[in-house]
Amino acid sequence: MFISPRQKPNHTVLFRWGIVFVFAFFVWRFSAFTHFLEKALFSVAAPVWRAEGIVTKAVQSRAPLWKSKQSLVTQNGFLAEQNAFLRAELYVLPVLKKENEELKELLGRAESGSEALSARVLVRPGRSLYDTLILDRGGEDGVAVGDIITAYGDVALGTVERVYARTAVARLFSSPGESVEVILGEGGTPVIAEGVGGGAFTVSVPKGISVKEGDTVVFPAAEVALLGVVGAVESAPGASFQNVFFQFPINLYELKWVEVLMGGMPGSGIAPL
Repeated sequence: MFISPRQKPNHTVLFRWGIVFVFAFFVWRFSAFTHFLEKALFSVAAPVWRAEGIVTKAVQSRAPLWKSKQSLVTQNGFLAEQNAFLRAELYVLPVLKKENEELKELLGRAESGSEALSARVLVRPGRSLYDTLILDRGGEDGVAVGDIITAYGDVALGTVERVYARTAVARLFSSPGESVEVILGEGGTPVIAEGVGGGAFTVSVPKGISVKEGDTVVFPAAEVALLGVVGAVESAPGASFQNVFFQFPINLYELKWVEVLMGGMPGSGIAPL
């Protein structure tokens, strides 16, 4: 029987369509699988992302607190330092006075003909060299080399080193290399203290001398009563001497006013400025 070419089954076409069908089927199955996989992954990852968001938000919300805590730590250190100075001042001042009250008292003494002259501190340690103060009073006001400088009328600070017409330079007793005679502790032991800078002193005394932290150190060369307060006492085992460290009972870096005790120590020399 004769079959025309048009009536013969086209196996090539069927094969191609079969390939297309199989490929489409696998694509559909793969697409469904990837969709399923994607859905599964999202369902697992979503809680993690939410938790991450919560943690991130918590961290961001606590960041200012951490910064605040860090700031508080810094402030606490500063306040502790200031507190130490204030506690030291209590050895000198029965009651802490406000600056304007102190100034009125200083001006009152000067106006009444007292030998104490009030002076403003123009430059303090930290800006001046070698524990010195630059004052706004000079030779025209009667200031002379050797005059004793005090704070609050009770704390000896140093002496006038150079005098100009309207200003003066005072060197503190705590300047490195400076020596000053003092009376140490409750026993009233006379010793020579050495300045080490920054308002601090050191003195070496026999272990037999009773001295402890908090004892006062008196400056006997003027009417003022105090030079410093003992901050530490150190001695090595078996040593026969002990090292005593003390400092001014005031904050030199905040000092604004002092008194010049006229005629404290003889001196001479006025330079124009």
